[in-house]
Amino acid sequence: TRLVVITNLHNPTSVLTQESVLREIGEIARSIGALVLVDEVYLDAVYENTPRTSFHLGPEFVRLRCDPASPAPTKIGAACERGWFAYVAERTAFVVRTSYDPSATYPDRGCSTEIYTEGGFCEVETLGPLTTLAPGAIAVHAEHWSLIADVDAADDASLARTFAEHLGA
Repeated sequence: TRLVVITNLHNPTSVLTQESVLREIGEIARSIGALVLVDEVYLDAVYENTPRTSFHLGPEFVRLRCDPASPAPTKIGAACERGWFAYVAERTAFVVRTSYDPSATYPDRGCSTEIYTEGGFCEVETLGPLTTLAPGAIAVHAEHWSLIADVDAADDASLARTFAEHLGA
């Protein structure tokens, strides 16, 4: 088994998987080298005591929220084909741009971007392609950083407009 997929809320029963059960499944999966994907597409159907989720998958963006009330570590990675990603905190966006080579091999199952959170801590990083260097050779992996002030991160459309203006996209 390489991947365990759980729908939370379960479809069609609408049973909510408790966080302790999800953690136990995660520990079992880790012990055998498998990954766990929790599909929370139906989570909004919980009307009372809706559990907090760190992830939001929108039409334009994947969002990972740093949450001091949720101390469990979370790490996601992706092949960032657009060559940029951003971290928004207190209406300021920290934008990181780097090159992406679709023909190259990247570490961590093909990730060129990774984000790690633990409670209120967030780390964003880019990864360069795997490269074999001869003695004395060099490799360069450049990042270009910028800040955008007064960012409205309420919805994907607002973010898309802001980043299009800033990045010329």
